[in-house]
Amino acid sequence: MGLVHNLYCFYGSLRKGHKNNILLEEAEYIETKRIPGYSLYDYGPFPLAVKTNNMSESITVELYKIHDYYSMNKIDLMEISAGYYIDFVTVGKENFKIFLIPGGNHLARYTKIPSGDWTAYCKMKGKK
Repeated sequence: MGLVHNLYCFYGSLRKGHKNNILLEEAEYIETKRIPGYSLYDYGPFPLAVKTNNMSESITVELYKIHDYYSMNKIDLMEISAGYYIDFVTVGKENFKIFLIPGGNHLARYTKIPSGDWTAYCKMKGKK
């Protein structure tokens, strides 16, 4: 069997306090961090994250280690079927899987979240 990548980086509905966090009940929360070079957009019930390579932009993420294949597969399938692609971000000495949307002109129709923090944005907007 090949290597399984079980380190994940979540910025939206999988973060604590959001509806999809239930999928992480068995996961090991590592920490919350800001990662530069990304921006966040409001797509309604969840955010879109885009790699910008602009180090003055950053997003808030929660880092997890997922121990069971079922949860990893369920999360991967959920994110990929929603149109996200898998990328990796280095935090410290580790590479974490992150789900992103390709950048482009289509982002102009969405509200950019200046804080880069989906949880704070939801509280401000009264979203759950």
